[in-house]
Amino acid sequence: MQKIRLLILLTVTIIILGIVCLTWKIYQIKQSVNQQVELAKKETEKKEKEQELRYINCINTPFISEETKEKLEDFQSRYQELKSFSFYFEDLENEYHLIINEEKSYYGASLIKLLAMLYVLENELPLDTGIIYEQRLKKESSLGMENHQYGELISLETLITYTLTYSDNTAYEHILNYIGIENLKNYALQYNIKLTINNYEHYSYLNILETAELLKITNKMLEGKYGSFLKQCLDNDYYNSLNFERTRLYHKYGLYNSYYHDIGIYKNDGTYLIAFLTTWGYENYSDQIQQIHKEIHQIYQENLVAKETYCQNFANKKEDLN
Repeated sequence: MQKIRLLILLTVTIIILGIVCLTWKIYQIKQSVNQQVELAKKETEKKEKEQELRYINCINTPFISEETKEKLEDFQSRYQELKSFSFYFEDLENEYHLIINEEKSYYGASLIKLLAMLYVLENELPLDTGIIYEQRLKKESSLGMENHQYGELISLETLITYTLTYSDNTAYEHILNYIGIENLKNYALQYNIKLTINNYEHYSYLNILETAELLKITNKMLEGKYGSFLKQCLDNDYYNSLNFERTRLYHKYGLYNSYYHDIGIYKNDGTYLIAFLTTWGYENYSDQIQQIHKEIHQIYQENLVAKETYCQNFANKKEDLN
């Protein structure tokens, strides 16, 4: 009887030990599986992070597709023969540009007003400064100043707003008188813009490269202290030939007799500069400029799509960015 009990006890002990060993083995297997799952998860996360970084690096790297290059060459060959206009386009993120008829100079008309306003803002002259409305500085085409009386104190901020929004000639004359012609000319020279203004002629001739510099100064200011104010002034439809459908640009125009110009900065899915200097003032200048802008905008958009596709593919490959 004693032997049977011992045998039963031994059997139970063996069974219990077996269960314990099996349970431990199962636990070890589960632990190993969990570790493998965790390692696989970390490896996946690492790969996804690497892909994300590769994508970000790619998107932040300038890109121009071969198709874009071909279309730009075709664009230039078709419009190069038009001697009645000069053209500038630059995609700032992807670092490609297009220049047509860079040697030709034009009477800049109201584009010079933008330079004077930038002088005020870059030198941080107090915008609340009051300037007396003088009758001797009164000019035609002064939509904003029509709301004021001679002798009235008008803030520098208001004068800038009128000058950029309505291209107000009287407001411009007051600002130019305030800052001084020589100061403006010296300021322009810092940016390789040679103004021909003097005491009798308050406007100047410009070529397309000088106009491009004017746009670059403006773009820099749009991101600075007075950016919001400047954007508010330049986001208008007054003689704006660049805007179409939902595409809007910060712009400034110039118009005098046969001279019509429109320059602008596009800020949406990227940033580009565009400038037209023309002698289309007696023609349907707005339609012509808008048509050309639509074409170059389409090329720009197609390049962005090509870049997105390229970067998505690049992010999934283990190769260096060319």
